[in-house]
Amino acid sequence: MESQKTITLNHKLWLTLIIIIGLFLRLWHIDFQSLWLDEMYTAHETDPDTSWSQLFTYLNEMNTGGHPPLHYIIVKVFFLLFGQSDAVLRIPSAIAGTLSIWAMFMLARELWNTRIGLIAAAITALNAYNIEYSQEGRDYIFTFLFTILSFFYLIKLLRQRTLINSIIYGILVLLLIYTHYFNFFLIASQVVIISVFFFYVPNNQRWVYVRFFSLSGLIAIVGYIPWLPSMLYLKDVKSFWISTTEDGFISNFFLEYFGYSDMLKPLLIIFVLIFFYKLFTSQYDNKKLTEQPLNFSFVIILLWVLVTSLLPYIRSRLVIPMLISRYTISVMPAYILIITLGIDFINNKTAKNVMFGLFLLMSFIDITVTKQYYSSIKKAQFREMTQFIIENNHENYPIAEEHYYAWPQNYYFKQFKAVPHFIEMTRNNTVDSILPLVGTPKEVEGFWLVAGHVEGPTLSDDRRASLSKSYMNAGTRNFFGGWTELFYLYKNDSTVKFITYRETKPGYAWGEELPVRSNNPTTIAKLTLEKGKYVVTTTAKSADALDTFGNIRVLIDDKPLYNFQTSWVYQFFQTTLDVPETKEMNIQLALTNDYHDPITHKDRNGFVRFIRFKKIE
Repeated sequence: MESQKTITLNHKLWLTLIIIIGLFLRLWHIDFQSLWLDEMYTAHETDPDTSWSQLFTYLNEMNTGGHPPLHYIIVKVFFLLFGQSDAVLRIPSAIAGTLSIWAMFMLARELWNTRIGLIAAAITALNAYNIEYSQEGRDYIFTFLFTILSFFYLIKLLRQRTLINSIIYGILVLLLIYTHYFNFFLIASQVVIISVFFFYVPNNQRWVYVRFFSLSGLIAIVGYIPWLPSMLYLKDVKSFWISTTEDGFISNFFLEYFGYSDMLKPLLIIFVLIFFYKLFTSQYDNKKLTEQPLNFSFVIILLWVLVTSLLPYIRSRLVIPMLISRYTISVMPAYILIITLGIDFINNKTAKNVMFGLFLLMSFIDITVTKQYYSSIKKAQFREMTQFIIENNHENYPIAEEHYYAWPQNYYFKQFKAVPHFIEMTRNNTVDSILPLVGTPKEVEGFWLVAGHVEGPTLSDDRRASLSKSYMNAGTRNFFGGWTELFYLYKNDSTVKFITYRETKPGYAWGEELPVRSNNPTTIAKLTLEKGKYVVTTTAKSADALDTFGNIRVLIDDKPLYNFQTSWVYQFFQTTLDVPETKEMNIQLALTNDYHDPITHKDRNGFVRFIRFKKIE
C-alpha cells in the first residue's frame, strides 16, 4: 500500500479541478428554491436591521430547537456585509460545503495517502446530500466540515502529540458544539476513540497523552461555559416533532447520504463489501496501531459511526425521538471514507478506474437528470406565495396564518418591500375569531388564509361550512408545499358589488356557478357602477377537452376587460377598471377557446363562482 503523502503538482491540479467543480455545483442556482420554513427563521432572526442583543435574546430565551449560535452569527455578519437575500443566506453554506471537499482530501490523505485523498474529495464534490445542504441556509454543512477537520486534528494528535495540534483540536471541538447540540454525540465518539487509543500508548508516554488531550478538552469546556445555561434547557424537552426511530436507521441514513440512488446502490454495496473483505483478510502488523493504516482507520471509523449513531438511538427510545439524517450528518464523512477505501482496494487498476469513473458519472447523472436538482422545485414556495399575495392584495387584506409561519415570513415581505397585516392563529380558530365580527364596525371584509410546510386542509369541514355562510371563497392558488386562499365578505353596497348565480336570471344559473359555454359573449347581469377605480375579481374553473382548459373572457358592454386561463380548480383572477362616470353596464362572459371533443365527448366549458367589483378610489 502506497504510503507517500507528498502532494505533487499533478495532485494539486487535480485537487484544484475537483474543488472548482464542487464550488460550481454549490453556487449554481443557489437561490432557485425559495427558503423553506427553517431557513426563514434563520433569515428573520439574523436581520441586519436588528441588533446583536436582539439576536442573542432570541437565541437564549426562545432557543432554536437544536441550533446553537455559531451559524446565526456567521449569517448575520454576511448580511451586514453583503445585504440580506436568499443567496447571501446560503453563500456561507456553499463556502463550507466547498471547504469540506478540501477537508476530506486532507483527512483521507492523513489516514492513507494523497491518491486516496483525491478519491475522497471527488466523491464529496459530487455527493448530492452534501450539495443540497451546501445550498441551505442552516448549520448542517458546517457540522460536516467541522467534523472532518476535528477528526483530522484528532488523528494528528494521536500520532503527533504537539501543543499546536492540541489547541487546534480543542478549538474545532468547540466549534462543533457551538454549531449543533447533536454534535455532543460526535464528541462522545471521539472521547471513546481517545480512551481506546490510550491503552496503545507506551506507559512512559501516557502522561503526555493525557495532558495534551486534557488541554483540548479544557479549551472546549471553558469556551462553552457562556452558552451552557442555554444548552441545559434541552434536558426539560419532553416532546419533539421527530417521529419514532426505525431500527434500520443506520442503513437507511447511509443510503440517504448517497441520494437513495438506484443507480449508485449496487456500487455502494460492492465498495462496502470490498472494504470489509480487505479488512478481514489483511494480516495483522506488529507495528503500533497508529502506524497501521487499515486497522487504525477501521477502529476510528467503527467507533465514529457506532457511538454517534447508537447514543441518540438509545435516547430516542428511552426519552424522546431525535434521530433524522441531517442531524447525523457528522457520520457521513466516515461513510465516504469507507466507499473511498473500497474503491482503492480494487487491485486491478483498469477496473478501479472504470468503477470510480462510473461512480462519479452516475452521481452527476443522479443529481442533474434523475433528481433534476437544479431545475425542479423541492422546497415549499414561501417566496412565490408571498409575492403572489403582494401582487394581488390590492385591498390590503390581512393574512390569517399560524403564528410560527407568519413570524418568519416577515422576511419575504421585507424583501418585497411590503408591510403585511397578520392575523396569527391556529387554522381552526380563524372562523371563531372572524365570524363574530360580521355586521359590526370591526368586520373583516376580506382575508387571506395561507398555509405552508403543513399537511391536510387549512380548515376543518365544519369550520369551512360556517365560514361559507358569510364569506365567498375566491379560490385557491396552489404552490409546492403550500397554498393560499382568498375570502371575501359577501355583501352588496355602495363600494362592493357581487355578481353570482343569486343575482342572475334563472336561465343563466347552473347550481352555484355561472356557466360559460360559448365563444359568443353572454350578458349575465346589468350593473350600475359609480365613477371611480375598481378592483375586479373573477373566480372560475373549467372542464377540459384535448387536455386544454377554458380561457374565459370578461367583457363590459361588448369590450373585453381581461382574459384568463383556468384550470380544474377554482382560482381567482384580478384586474383594475377605471369608470369615468356613473353608468349602467352589461357584464358579459365568453370563452375564447370553446371546443367539444367528438371522440371523448368532453366539452370545454367554464364555470364562474362570482365576479366582484370593489371600489378602491
